[in-house]
Amino acid sequence: MSIDQKNLQIDRQEILRYLGYGTTPLAAVEDSIVNFIDEAVEMVLEKCRMRFISKIFSLHVLDRAGASLSIGETMEIESKSLSQNLKGCQEAVLMAATLGVEADQLISRYSRKDMSQGLIMEATATAVIEEFCDQNQLCMEAELNRRQKTLRPRFSPGYGDFAIKHQRDMIKLLDTPRQMGLTLTDGCMLAPAKSVTAVMGIADFDSDGGGKNQDERRCTVKGCEACDKIDCQYRRNR
Repeated sequence: MSIDQKNLQIDRQEILRYLGYGTTPLAAVEDSIVNFIDEAVEMVLEKCRMRFISKIFSLHVLDRAGASLSIGETMEIESKSLSQNLKGCQEAVLMAATLGVEADQLISRYSRKDMSQGLIMEATATAVIEEFCDQNQLCMEAELNRRQKTLRPRFSPGYGDFAIKHQRDMIKLLDTPRQMGLTLTDGCMLAPAKSVTAVMGIADFDSDGGGKNQDERRCTVKGCEACDKIDCQYRRNR
């Protein structure tokens, strides 16, 4: 079940990071930019029809080296980075989320009007879809905790050596065209553009460290912290 988008709390500092400001504090940014960021957040949360779906599949390692695996009956993947992320898991969640066509329309409208406002709207939509995914992931994890299980960080096609072509497998297994209007371009890019697909491993508490409390058991590495591209201008805490 998807969370209520009206309850999302969007970190303006994340929007600045997507705009290339790095760790520059909000107070040091021009008032006109900060003011439009606030407007953009309000518009995205009000106008977009956000959707989220997920489904649990079995997970199997196919080779002795552990770099080849299958999710469900049909999705076979060659990826060392994804295999490492899913190490020790016997099940995986496939998920998809979208802000809908409304986000694309907002970005297009403001890009035609003013390029800088278009960039801010783009960064805002990116921050919103990531927060939307985060909050849905937390809801799923809370449910899994009751079964003495936890979630690994989400891992999307195109990240590391997890080939972008696997978007095809994911939208087919999740039936996203029918369920949420999420399709693919010929180049395996998601449409609407402000959408996410990802894999998340389901692990037993003990396989994630066996800590005494939830914070110790959870795998907290995600995003920039899990990426080896240390020269990226959008990296957190660079």
